[in-house]
Amino acid sequence: MSISYRNKILTALAATLMIAVNAFSVTFRASAPKSGVVGEPFNLSYTLNETGGQGFNIPDISNFDIVAGPYTSSSSRVQIVNGQATSTSSEKRTYTLVARKTGTFTLPAASITLNGERLTSNSLKVSV
Repeated sequence: MSISYRNKILTALAATLMIAVNAFSVTFRASAPKSGVVGEPFNLSYTLNETGGQGFNIPDISNFDIVAGPYTSSSSRVQIVNGQATSTSSEKRTYTLVARKTGTFTLPAASITLNGERLTSNSLKVSV
């Protein structure tokens, strides 16, 4: 086996391993529209790509009123390809907010605990 061919195989194996490792990383993400209108409701959601999160802490969102929520949902999926099963699950918390005034506001990061590890979401900017 030539060195060039061996290097190509090792590179392909390393890339496959990196993809597999990244596929199983836990994420906790916040999402909301980038803009809104005073008095009009919009949804702020926090999604954990795993189930079993505890101790969810919503950040201070003093420029907004929470008019509904949290609504909690979870999902799971099992996929079997060539006899190998993989499963994914997630849980989502959604709040309906209404802005109190115009401006550009930062929705700070929220946090949750999963398997003893504290996870922090991203923060968001919303222009109203």
